[in-house]
Amino acid sequence: MKRSGSLNRRLLVAAAVFLCAALIVAGFVINGILTRFVERQIDQRLDAQLLALAGAVNLDANEAPQLKRDLNVAPYDRVLSGWYWQAEGPGGVLTSRSLGDARLMGPRGPGGEPLRLRQRDIVLPDEAGTVALLVAAPRAEIDGPLRQARRVLIIALASLGLALGTAMVLQVWLGLLPLRRLAGQLKNVRTGAETALPEPQPAEVQGIVSELNAVLAQNRERLARARAHVANLAHGLKTPLAALSARLDDGGENQRLLALMNRRVEHHLRRARSAAITGGVFAPVPLAPKIADLTGMLKRIHADRDLSVTIDVAPTLSVRCDPQDADEMLGNLLDNAFKWARSEVRITGAIADSVAIIGIADDGPGLSSDDAERALQRGERLDETVAGTGFGLPITQEIAALYGGTLVLEKSRSGGLDARLTLPV
Repeated sequence: MKRSGSLNRRLLVAAAVFLCAALIVAGFVINGILTRFVERQIDQRLDAQLLALAGAVNLDANEAPQLKRDLNVAPYDRVLSGWYWQAEGPGGVLTSRSLGDARLMGPRGPGGEPLRLRQRDIVLPDEAGTVALLVAAPRAEIDGPLRQARRVLIIALASLGLALGTAMVLQVWLGLLPLRRLAGQLKNVRTGAETALPEPQPAEVQGIVSELNAVLAQNRERLARARAHVANLAHGLKTPLAALSARLDDGGENQRLLALMNRRVEHHLRRARSAAITGGVFAPVPLAPKIADLTGMLKRIHADRDLSVTIDVAPTLSVRCDPQDADEMLGNLLDNAFKWARSEVRITGAIADSVAIIGIADDGPGLSSDDAERALQRGERLDETVAGTGFGLPITQEIAALYGGTLVLEKSRSGGLDARLTLPV
């Protein structure tokens, strides 16, 4: 399946492209405005010189232009200053002192420097003639200030781009923060730390969260119905079959058919139970309170035997499973230990390799290796003199297996049975 990429990268790339385009366009626009502004300032200065020249020029008897007053003031008084004026009439040409003996013939001055020109033709009164006026300024007067302004503009735009880029990254990070937080909240739901996603959420993800919570609630309802159905099946089928098996002791065809029926019933019960558990999300179940309640009840049942019960289970030890399954597994193991113990039952709990290991040991007669295997088979009763159906330990093993756990029967240090149950934490 092709990956769709990262929203964070998409947003950053799109914003970066837009930001760069905006800064480039802004740079061109501001540069154009600065260029027109500087050129207008120079043009206004040249127009003022044209106006002064037009008011001071006239023609002599030879129709050569002459001035009524001296206009060779700074900067037109310095030779090759780049600031020039020229008046050309029918009888000759009059130039500024800055031109020396040269004349203005185009957009470059006597020294080859680029110029900015302004020109006007004026008609003198009394039909004395027409004079062509030409003034010039050095192009450097425009390019120099523009270079300085552009340098400042580039630095300003670069600083602005850096600031906006930082703000853009922060904005994208903050904008996607609800999604990252939602991923963590979904993880808590998956691991069982929470049963639903917290609400309210930002408006953009509220719809998704509401739908997910609705799906989770629907799954919980289906799981509860499935578990109830499994419990009803177990109650309605296991006990009558066990009783019938105990009564039929002929070992003949009836017993064989009953065993076949029992296996098929158990097969479908396991499938139903697995379907009920698979996909379920389970919160951590503290074991210490459950063990305390169950041992307290069993002490009252076996009060006449004066059994010593030692519990070494941390208050924080928890497993991830259905609370009812935890009760059934612990109840079966504790009931078995209390029935067979002579004087002592010891219960321990620890975590190793990410699993909880619950040990329930007694000082009873214990089991050999072969008997331990038989004890985990449904309906196998090793001692008919003790009440029971032979289903407790096999059921505990099957429930543990549904959660990825195990049940192992070993010999305890006191010679009795040590049932070690492992479950995921």
